[in-house]
Amino acid sequence: MYWLIYQYINGYIDESFFCNEFYYAYDLGINHNDLDKLEKNVFHKLDEIVSRFSPYKEDHLLAPKAFYTKKNYDRK
Repeated sequence: MYWLIYQYINGYIDESFFCNEFYYAYDLGINHNDLDKLEKNVFHKLDEIVSRFSPYKEDHLLAPKAFYTKKNYDRK
């Protein structure tokens, strides 16, 4: 997880790749009982953001408050 975050922050991967890999790592791959309280809180919030990210303008036009844009994403 930390490696993935590092890759995104340093510009080695884009938002779409990060979101997909975060989903596989956090939602499917990690035993949440292995995380400490801080990690659980931070990764849960990040999961909420990642799951609502869309790079597609059409999604934002269809449901403006349902999705995060890159601009929203970077602020979080």
